[in-house]
Amino acid sequence: MDKKRDLPRLDIPSTAYKILFQLLRFYYHLYYKKITVLGLENIPNDKPVIFAANHQNALMDALAVLFYAGRPVVFLARADIFRKKIIARILYFLRILPVYRIRDGVNVVEKNKAVFAETVRLLKNGFALTIMPEGTHSPGKILQPLKKGIGRIAFQAAEAVNFKEEIYIIPFGIDYEHPDHAGKKLLLNIGKPIALSAFYSDYKQHPQDGLTKLKDCLEEQLKNQIVHFGQFEDSKAFRLLTKLSRYTIQEISGEKAIIKAFNNEQNLAQNLNLLAIQRPESYQSLIAKSNEYLQNLQQYHLCETSPSQFSISAISLFFSGIWQLITFLPWLIGVILNYLPYKIPGLVAGKFKDPQFISSVNFVLSFLLFPIWYLILGIIIYTISGSIGWTMLGLMMSPYLGLFAFYHFRQQKHFIRLLRWKWFCNRKKTVCKKLIEARNALQKYALEILGEPAN
Repeated sequence: MDKKRDLPRLDIPSTAYKILFQLLRFYYHLYYKKITVLGLENIPNDKPVIFAANHQNALMDALAVLFYAGRPVVFLARADIFRKKIIARILYFLRILPVYRIRDGVNVVEKNKAVFAETVRLLKNGFALTIMPEGTHSPGKILQPLKKGIGRIAFQAAEAVNFKEEIYIIPFGIDYEHPDHAGKKLLLNIGKPIALSAFYSDYKQHPQDGLTKLKDCLEEQLKNQIVHFGQFEDSKAFRLLTKLSRYTIQEISGEKAIIKAFNNEQNLAQNLNLLAIQRPESYQSLIAKSNEYLQNLQQYHLCETSPSQFSISAISLFFSGIWQLITFLPWLIGVILNYLPYKIPGLVAGKFKDPQFISSVNFVLSFLLFPIWYLILGIIIYTISGSIGWTMLGLMMSPYLGLFAFYHFRQQKHFIRLLRWKWFCNRKKTVCKKLIEARNALQKYALEILGEPAN
């Protein structure tokens, strides 16, 4: 670091950073089953850009912006995490700058001036700035009230260039199929740019008015890019209604199905938010019926599995069982060869009380452990076989068998759940019939809320 500067030069090319970036991006795409990106065309070319992303999933949110911004990205984080020199060096290496708060001690304003001056310089040199304007991560599919910090940073950056250059704020929506689990789908929904110049006049006349108007505009736009369900306490019921509504789009596949499912979930959340305000009794009745259905499933150790769970045929289950037997051996080999680097991150992540860190811990630890494990595995195979050829073959096959085992395990769970449903419906036909009626009624309600006809 230059001793004349309080901050390092984050725009100096670093070979180590470039290598890490490529490796992380490769693993990020392995970590998720499918990543769908909408709105890349909304990112202005060669213009100063600040990305404002919703924050559900700690590090994974930052990586989503980093890999799809289309330009180098610098992040802002609380200054207190920079106190230890070694941590500060790591954060600077990752292109993260500190933002100081009053509680961080004296000279806060002067320190922030240096940070904002560096931010402006980076913006002018083609970097994008990324901020999570909620100020904290959300517990689910809900946008927390935004803080004014992003506005202060944006306007101070504008002041540094005498309001002569346009700065754009881009709402960056992140939607996880399941934020805690690997192998799930991820959808990124990038909104239209908000020109900061539209708020210059208000800010110059009365800074607080400008900050408030910008915050309200950004909050509205960011909600349009995500699934925002305002009643977090009813999340389980919402997930059930979402799943039931998705059963009607089974005939669509691929990316169209993912986009359709996201739009349905977004509309369902918006309409349920309105229902909770306009007709609270109807809303509470629907939530109560959803929770009752879920409690009945739990009572019989069942879970909502698929559209065909009540009517799955014995022949279909038989052939599924044959497939499970045929693939058992490669699955078992894949588990044995990859068990430790799969299992250890999950055990460590499970110790975190905050679920928003589970996926990030899993990602980082597995990213570090797999190369180490494959090195050890190569030594073991070579020691046993004495052959470089067998060692190379084993190391090449292990990742593929690991991925196969990972996704095949999900097929096994699905198969077992359907077996349980078949056994249950054959033995308790009356109860099964009542569950069918309850589910059909809930699905009908969900589709009515979406404005779609029930089958």
